[in-house]
Amino acid sequence: MAPTLVVFAVLAHREYSRDVDSVEQDGARVISSLMAIQSRIALNANVLLRTLSSTDDFKQLNAQEMAASFRNILKFYPDYANLHAVYPNGDVFASAAPIPEGGVNLLDRKHVLDALATIDFAVGEYIVSRVAFEPVLPFSFPVTNDRGEILAVLVAVLRLSSLSEGFGESMSVDKSSVILLDHSFRVLLRYPARVSQAAYGAVDDELQKALKSGSGQALLTDGDGIERMYAIRPIVLEGHGKPYMYIAAGIPMATARARGISTLVFWTVLTSCVMLVSLIASWLLIRKKIAGNCREIVKASQGIMSGRLDARTGLTESDGELGVVGVAFDEMAGKLQAGILDLRESEERFRALVEQAPEAIVVIDVQDDSVVLVNERAQALFGCGEKDLLSGGIFRFYLDPQPNGRPVKELIKDTMRRALAGETVLGERVIRNALGEFLTCEIRAVRFPGRDKSMVRSSWIDITQRKKIEEALRVSEDQFRSVVGTLPIGMLFFDVAADGRLAFLSANPAAMRQFELGKAGLAGKPVEVAFPSLAALGIHDVVHAIMSGETPTFTSRSTLDDETLRGVFDIYMFMPKDNRLAVALLDITEKMRMQDVMVQTEKMMSVGGLAAGMAHEINNPLSAILQSAQVLQRRLLQDNAVNLAKAREAGCEFESVFRYLQARDVPSMLAGILESGVRAARVVSGMLEFSRKVESNRSYVQLETLLDKAVELSSNDYDLKKKYDFRHIRIIREYDEAIGAVQCTSTQIEQVFLNLLKNAAHALSSGRGEGEQPTIWLRTRQESGYAVMEVEDNGPGMDEAVSRRIFDPFYTTKPTGEGTGLGLSVSRFLIVEKHNGTIAVESKPSVGTRFVIRLPLGTASSNAS
Repeated sequence: MAPTLVVFAVLAHREYSRDVDSVEQDGARVISSLMAIQSRIALNANVLLRTLSSTDDFKQLNAQEMAASFRNILKFYPDYANLHAVYPNGDVFASAAPIPEGGVNLLDRKHVLDALATIDFAVGEYIVSRVAFEPVLPFSFPVTNDRGEILAVLVAVLRLSSLSEGFGESMSVDKSSVILLDHSFRVLLRYPARVSQAAYGAVDDELQKALKSGSGQALLTDGDGIERMYAIRPIVLEGHGKPYMYIAAGIPMATARARGISTLVFWTVLTSCVMLVSLIASWLLIRKKIAGNCREIVKASQGIMSGRLDARTGLTESDGELGVVGVAFDEMAGKLQAGILDLRESEERFRALVEQAPEAIVVIDVQDDSVVLVNERAQALFGCGEKDLLSGGIFRFYLDPQPNGRPVKELIKDTMRRALAGETVLGERVIRNALGEFLTCEIRAVRFPGRDKSMVRSSWIDITQRKKIEEALRVSEDQFRSVVGTLPIGMLFFDVAADGRLAFLSANPAAMRQFELGKAGLAGKPVEVAFPSLAALGIHDVVHAIMSGETPTFTSRSTLDDETLRGVFDIYMFMPKDNRLAVALLDITEKMRMQDVMVQTEKMMSVGGLAAGMAHEINNPLSAILQSAQVLQRRLLQDNAVNLAKAREAGCEFESVFRYLQARDVPSMLAGILESGVRAARVVSGMLEFSRKVESNRSYVQLETLLDKAVELSSNDYDLKKKYDFRHIRIIREYDEAIGAVQCTSTQIEQVFLNLLKNAAHALSSGRGEGEQPTIWLRTRQESGYAVMEVEDNGPGMDEAVSRRIFDPFYTTKPTGEGTGLGLSVSRFLIVEKHNGTIAVESKPSVGTRFVIRLPLGTASSNAS
């Protein structure tokens, strides 16, 4: 009998210890549930603030729109006491609740300072809100621009009272308690309210000492007089090393002792039953009723051992001493059933929390890499059922190696090691699930409490779609960069500051080549310095109009003139993204020049046609005058037989008539008529020749002839005579007769010479050296396979700045209305583009100007030489 008693005593003590440990496990499960709730609250606040910070209204700091959005959010999330926004200096400028008169500054709040320092999500400490006026726990997230500069800080203020409901639902043991503390161990929340000795906002020294001691447990007598065993755990934000909150869960020691005592009672009763059974067995033949009662007790004991918690003896006190034992046994079995049912209910609550979590949850036993717990979201993510995951695990779905290049085994081992060490491990994993789908997931792995096992809990979120969107955005941006980089149109990009200032950022390759920006070193400079002509167009007003939504783009055709941009441009301005302005510049200078040349050509053709008509009309009477003058000379001044005979018939002598005509100077008059007529005929002939359509084919001509014709046309130019009489200008010809004929389009070269002579005459009319006669030198010579022509005058000359722009279209030194600025531009076009030659200018102020033209020599010139 004695060995049997010893065995039963050992078994009873072991079951007592196991029941006490189960109470501690209840505390660990409560803390895990509460940590999951608090993590979800922090995650929800993070997602809410991060989403708001990325919207346009919040990036533009529109206080009214932000306040309206805050108020709408509070309608759906009553757990938040308030939502508000502060400037980097701490001033509250937008709030769902009214801002107190005089304003509120939060620069002394921890959550604002942490958000400004880390430019990331931050959690505060126990405070009484200065806007909502109640105990709250604040969360913060910064609003930044594209350069990462902080524009404002968004704050979500959680009512601490809202946490009580979730804590109450998580209590699986009667009279359990929860204390929520901030990072400095100030009491945020107590459930029930009377458990902690420390007041709200005060530091709980006992719990702080327990955590610092390393045990993580503390036996405390609370304010309600109940002795509780507390387990304390820190809560850490993802990516942050320091805890922002602590959770302490307390289980009444009376509950633990009661479970142990009930177990001892059970085993004591069971031992007593065994002893009684032994005694009854010895009296089996004497007292049959005692044996039956013993059978009932043994049967009930076996039922409980097999899992039938409702098994009872059914004995009463009227059944004698064994009836009293049966009643005690039934009472013990009832308490055991209630404890087990409470444990099952606690497990069901924990399971509900896991199943309701927004992410897939997997708990892994690190010893054998087996899966011990999964929720429905995990089954959907991995594409197989719970039994398959529990038996086969999840590591088989990993792609090996992972996209970051690390082997799967090494990655898993490192993740488990860090999680068991207390670190929150974050990362991305690529899997191929049982359905053959390739998924990219974001995971969060932490240590999971277990009594005798090392376990890790991992949370999985499918971010495959988000990755596809990010990749599509990257491809779209690459395509935009490629298009901009290959465009033949110059594009300039500017950074738009919050105050509207513009700074030059970069340009596409076409702009770098066209405007030679690589040598200028303009990056980072204000638009007023880099491109003053663009600033003069009112570019700041354009940016304001685009940002305010008045117009998506701006187009203009303008003339730009600064050190970098020079010419006529079609300008297109738009903003491809926030705080970026793109300016496309299409150079149409040549196009405009050609349009004006065509207009001028049409005018010249009209004038040429009119001149040709006039010349033909003049030719008819001019021919009659010349013919009559010649006839008069023959009939009055020549003593031929016909004239002599006619004079005699008239009764006079021819010699007398001739002497009379000489006396009246008629011969010289007739000679003058003939000379003037011939000269007029040459002028008309020149007009007709100049007005003819330009030949499409070149011919060999003498340059000296073209120069002389241009001089003759210039001397008959009415406009030149009105401004300055060309006949008063001395023309010095220095021709090289060895040049011979040059292949060219004669009318085009004659037009160039005429333009140069007209410009020289105009310059000579405006001034020259004192006492100098106005002079134009015309020179020709042969040089290195080129025919060289020079037109030089001794006029006032030009400085270097004017000489550098003299061939630019529309540039003129003449007063407004007297010049088009196209003469020399057209001349350069005719020489360079049409004849593959060159034209240059050499000029000095107060000395004069010389234009040098070079045309390639043809074979005719070589043969002539």
